[in-house]
Amino acid sequence: QKINFDFIQTEKGIIYEVKAGYPSGSVDLDQMHNYNTLMEASKENATLSQLLKAAGFSNSVLRRVEYIILPGKSSELINATSVARKVSDFTANYGGNMRVSHYNSGGSLVTN
Repeated sequence: QKINFDFIQTEKGIIYEVKAGYPSGSVDLDQMHNYNTLMEASKENATLSQLLKAAGFSNSVLRRVEYIILPGKSSELINATSVARKVSDFTANYGGNMRVSHYNSGGSLVTN
């Protein structure tokens, strides 16, 4: 398992991408596309699979990216819900390779 500034990579091939803030409600579409491209390539490209294994992915495949949307401030819980819905709309295009969760107004982590 590796922990970076804004994501956690597990050996099971899952990256937890933590997103905080999003004050304008913007979504990083390029990053989603790049993750999806990497996931698809990891299933077919032997060289990439070897690199993933060397990076700590035990099964040599990137299986899924899970976005966790955090509010910038406790007063922005509603915005986190709105952004999570928007991210979910975009990730739906990637055939189940991505999941989205957010904290609701009750403080519970909810998967969209």
